[in-house]
Amino acid sequence: MTSLFRRLSTVLGLGKGRYFIGRDLDHNRYYEFPSLDGNKDPRRTRRLIEYAQHKELGEHDQSRLPAQWLMWLRHTRRSAPSIVELEEDQRRIETTRHNARILEQKRLEELALLEQKKEQEQEQEQRLALGEGTKATEHLQYQRGPGGVPTATVTDSGVQRQTEERVGWEREIAGQGWKGSVEQERTPDMDVWEASRKRVQEQQAARGKDNLDEQSEAQSRRAARRAEMQVQEAERQRARQYMSRSPLDAFDVSFEEDTPTRSNQGPAELKSRFGRATGPGEEWSPQASIPTPKRR
Repeated sequence: MTSLFRRLSTVLGLGKGRYFIGRDLDHNRYYEFPSLDGNKDPRRTRRLIEYAQHKELGEHDQSRLPAQWLMWLRHTRRSAPSIVELEEDQRRIETTRHNARILEQKRLEELALLEQKKEQEQEQEQRLALGEGTKATEHLQYQRGPGGVPTATVTDSGVQRQTEERVGWEREIAGQGWKGSVEQERTPDMDVWEASRKRVQEQQAARGKDNLDEQSEAQSRRAARRAEMQVQEAERQRARQYMSRSPLDAFDVSFEEDTPTRSNQGPAELKSRFGRATGPGEEWSPQASIPTPKRR
């Protein structure tokens, strides 16, 4: 019933329906009332919203309102948006979200492919490392000969024959039978160690020379810095003296005058208020300062 009266007031322009402007896709109604002080300026009108859902004012989320209506409410847009404009903007938002979901899905697929490729490379590296370890073990067994515990079941007849010939030749040279073991005596090469010691000594000498050069350079830099600081301090002192001078010093003029000759007589002495000045040969007495009364 309330919606029916609201529609009638809107159509007939009665009551609050006179100030109805439009609605959004969520059926929220927007009104524009005149200014309370009677100002005719359209920027001073009161633009309000009436939510379709009757809740507390603090429970409404203005971020869900269309951006066009928010601009109109804040007087940053002159005309109110239409339903067609709101529908086009909604379709644009949905298209943007759909494209964003597609891009996100592609990114996740690329990350999965990269992770799979990385795992395959790691497995290949492990297989290569395992193969190199097997080759190194076979090479070590080839160098040691047929003795010991075999670690491989597959043998090459040619390689086995060469190994037996080489081991037999070494045993014949050592003068031992087939049941003996071939032992090689290793003698230290003193020339190699001497060259290493010489190289280490040269490196230490060069390092010490570099340290001396760096120390001398540091001392020279400190001396130059100290001299520069002294020059700067002298310049600052001169500037202080110049700034502390009075402007009246520019008008100071010195005159050379003849020194007046003074007499040998001492200066006159002023004694009491009622006394008189006495010269070098005169004496002052208190009675002389008492005035003599005149007779009438």
